[in-house]
Amino acid sequence: MGRVGEYEMGKTIATGAFSKVKLVQHVPTSVEYVAKIIPKTNQDVENDIRVEISILRRVRHEHVVQLIEILESPRNYYIIL
Repeated sequence: MGRVGEYEMGKTIATGAFSKVKLVQHVPTSVEYVAKIIPKTNQDVENDIRVEISILRRVRHEHVVQLIEILESPRNYYIIL
């Protein structure tokens, strides 16, 4: 289905107004995560992403998803959770 960095893309599990969420597998470890995929459409979206990433970096709680990694391609941002 495709690969981004060390992650093999799987099926789409959710779709929102500005992004979609796919299952991904970290190839070296076989650990499964999800990737929130956000297209680089305009400056407003990029500012929102920066705020979201900033919050995710600070939050540590057992009932909140954890930020694993942030990847970028020419067309998308990939937030691995």
